[in-house]
Amino acid sequence: MGLKMATPFRHPHSGIFWYRRRVPADLIELVGKKEEKVSLRTRDPGEAKAAYIRVAGEVEARWANLRSGTRRLSHKEAVAIAGEFYRNLVSENEDDPGDPALILGRLLSDQVAAGSPEVRVIASGDRAIADRLLARLRGQNRPAVEAYLRRRGEIIDAESFERLVAAVNAAVVQGREQVLRFAKGDYRGDPEADRFPNLEPKIADHDKPANYYDLKAIYERFANEAKHAMATRKKWSAAIAAVAAEVPDIRNLDELWCVQWKDRLVARGLSPRSIQFGYLAALKSTCAWAVRNQRIDRNPVAGIGVKVGKAKRERGKGFTDEEAKFVLGLTLRPTSDRLSKEHKAARRWVPWLCCYTGARVGEIAQLRKQDIFEKDGVWVLWITPEAGTVKDGNSRFVPVHPHLVQQGFINFVRASRVGPLFYSEARKRGGSVLNPTSKKVGERLASWIRAEGFNDTRVAPNHGWRHRFKTKARKYNLDAGARDYLQGHVPATEGEKYGEFELSFLLEEISKLPPMEF
Repeated sequence: MGLKMATPFRHPHSGIFWYRRRVPADLIELVGKKEEKVSLRTRDPGEAKAAYIRVAGEVEARWANLRSGTRRLSHKEAVAIAGEFYRNLVSENEDDPGDPALILGRLLSDQVAAGSPEVRVIASGDRAIADRLLARLRGQNRPAVEAYLRRRGEIIDAESFERLVAAVNAAVVQGREQVLRFAKGDYRGDPEADRFPNLEPKIADHDKPANYYDLKAIYERFANEAKHAMATRKKWSAAIAAVAAEVPDIRNLDELWCVQWKDRLVARGLSPRSIQFGYLAALKSTCAWAVRNQRIDRNPVAGIGVKVGKAKRERGKGFTDEEAKFVLGLTLRPTSDRLSKEHKAARRWVPWLCCYTGARVGEIAQLRKQDIFEKDGVWVLWITPEAGTVKDGNSRFVPVHPHLVQQGFINFVRASRVGPLFYSEARKRGGSVLNPTSKKVGERLASWIRAEGFNDTRVAPNHGWRHRFKTKARKYNLDAGARDYLQGHVPATEGEKYGEFELSFLLEEISKLPPMEF
């Protein structure tokens, strides 16, 4: 299980809140540990949240600096950092500066470190001992500078380090002189205190939205930007929600966790195809978007996958003529009076419309009365996103096959109310953006066809029509571009994207499909 690190962690024994966060895999060696743990020094939840935000910002800044690698420190940055040392020294000693004599002794030591001309060093006694003592005095601030850089995750080159040490040495002398004035009772401000420029923060996470790194929120941004179809959004959002339940902050995802997650999916017995093209595809694509939009620096799912074997094809995915006649025969049987008129209409017409158009069952189930009309002398279905989901988001005109007109489909449309033909807007229950009522229409039809005796699980009761349409379109020599257009498929070549299909031509092509005879 992944650590839930988006909120303070309360120690089970002491009750003290802690900041805990897994160190990303690419930083473990630099940080020197696999997890950051910092006591927030409080048992109060409100105080803990505020402290958590502060510590999280410090950790983020440090990690960002570590990822930046070795860099050069400008003179201005060195002086700005030295100002931090100056202000800390002054504030820590302002209230109780101490004995002026002791402070003067420390000031002399600080001046030696800074090489101040006010102090002249004369070695006496054993020269080797004197040299070691002098070296220690001159380098007395180096450990503090190293600790400061380590806390910030800053990696600077050797020249920059020496520049920073020199700036800090001078700032400490200035601060000690101010403390000495405090000790003597002089609390006037240091006229030179404003010589230090402000240290500009490299990361300002406090300016970002609260859910900036939230995995689920990131997927929503990604899905909206990519205009995911509702079917994709439903499937992928469920996968992302499962990950976010364990690791809500996308910055906490690393390669090891993702591999272990994939292994758990395999252990659950999920099919390799479902894992590869469902779960992993959702997380991999979401993380790729996060990299492009500066949420994370690298995609932790890149390169992770499962082997998907070739599916053994025992038969085609489309209905045979006998199966098509069986299903269409069901539509002509008397229906129960307990069914709504829309449900009866769906059983009667949706399979026939799928048979003669090759459209997706959802595109047919969401048709409205206003989507069937005569245009340029041709009765057409207008398959449009205005009615619901269309996979590519593009509208298209599909002529009504003459056999459908002959059966009375146009008369049925004329007699219907404005709105959906195969479900009632007034009586719909449980529908949502991710689960539209039109989808439930298709699901109910599939269940009905199965219940009536179509048991071959290798063929989907609704989708089998799309495969059959393509097969028959080839047999009866429908224009290749026209058959792709009619089914809402991407054109086979770039050249096929040019131009339009006239309705008279499409009707001529679709009429090549002979009427189903019983």
